[in-house]
Amino acid sequence: MKKQIVALSFVFLLITVLFSVAGSKTNGAVLGDNLPTPENGWKRYDDTDKAIIKEGYSTSRDGTPYQGSYSYTPDNNKPIYFDFTGDKVRIISRKWNTTNYYAEKVQLVIDGEVKKEFSIHGPTQNQTLMAEVVGLENKRHKAIIRVAEGYSKGINLDAIDIDENGELLAPDNNDTKMDARLYSGNSALYKLQSNGDLYAWGNNNYGQLGSGDTNKRTISTMSKVLIPEPITDIVIGNRFVIALGKSGNVYGWGDNTSLLFNDEGGLILSPVKFDKDIQSIIKAE
Repeated sequence: MKKQIVALSFVFLLITVLFSVAGSKTNGAVLGDNLPTPENGWKRYDDTDKAIIKEGYSTSRDGTPYQGSYSYTPDNNKPIYFDFTGDKVRIISRKWNTTNYYAEKVQLVIDGEVKKEFSIHGPTQNQTLMAEVVGLENKRHKAIIRVAEGYSKGINLDAIDIDENGELLAPDNNDTKMDARLYSGNSALYKLQSNGDLYAWGNNNYGQLGSGDTNKRTISTMSKVLIPEPITDIVIGNRFVIALGKSGNVYGWGDNTSLLFNDEGGLILSPVKFDKDIQSIIKAE
């Protein structure tokens, strides 16, 4: 009788282990896996969802993408915007076996911070888990999928997975496109492009160009101000500049002797984030 009890206990333990392993395979996808359906605790939105802002994208029905199609662009200056609630997000794309079409480095930016970098290159595979971010604060988040600075070619998107209790939302500001604007001050010029990129040239004695040095730039050698998200507006102060990111983060650079951006003083040659959750920046007259 004792041997039978031991044997039954062993069988029960073996079954438990097998179910545990099976469950981990079903609910433990890793980056690069084919993921045709969302796992437990997740829900999926197709790339055609109206909450996903992606201007200038085309549609392809090659292979077997989620719900029959995916969106793509060969251009490196067409980010994808969406908001979501919850504490996690996954990006599903078609992996492609050539470097001729898609960028070698794509970024997932959440609330102004680059959370993941990934490449769409590899053996061709549909519905591929390309990026995953978990452990976020359970609130509304602003997300951007974009080509990393310095890389050419474009992006494709098949679907987005989020927390099963969350919701995919259109960005608060649907004006993802705007006319380019030119600002002047500090003996320099600043050009804010329609895609949110900021370029600067002119005097740079105080690091007011945000170029990482104090070297002067001309219009032919203008430098891009490296900020990890699209910029919606800037204000030029006395020997410094502040910029408002699309997520509500605020960045500053230049003369920091008044301790505006941190307590260290001196010159700040590259943008630093010093505030968040800001709707607008205004220069007081």
